[in-house]
Amino acid sequence: MNKTAIKNYAASARRKLIDVFGQRMTLLGIAAGGILSWEEARKTLEASGIFLTESQKQARNKIADGVKEDGWQNYVEEMAYTWFNRLIALRFMEVNGYLPSNIRILSSENPERLEPDCIRDREYERLDYID
Repeated sequence: MNKTAIKNYAASARRKLIDVFGQRMTLLGIAAGGILSWEEARKTLEASGIFLTESQKQARNKIADGVKEDGWQNYVEEMAYTWFNRLIALRFMEVNGYLPSNIRILSSENPERLEPDCIRDREYERLDYID
């Protein structure tokens, strides 16, 4: 088994997730150079046409608190690591038929389809483990 390809993929995916999380956090006013107050971040977001719900605001503030506690770089790396592991576990469960619904979340059983099976016919609406 060629473990080098797996190692290279994992490292590449990790870097990509770190970049994506960093960009998203910066959009929310949480950057490596500092954290905007909620009011400043809200004004910037709304000027861009982005309006957060109360639960999204709370999540944003929780992220800001985590960054204050752990530091921006550590927090982003931890989130990337966590989400990479979740996605890999979900894919493993999906391929091996371990999902309780037997509906694929990340792919389709039909190799010709691009969208995941859960998107087709709005199957995600009946999955209690997807929020």
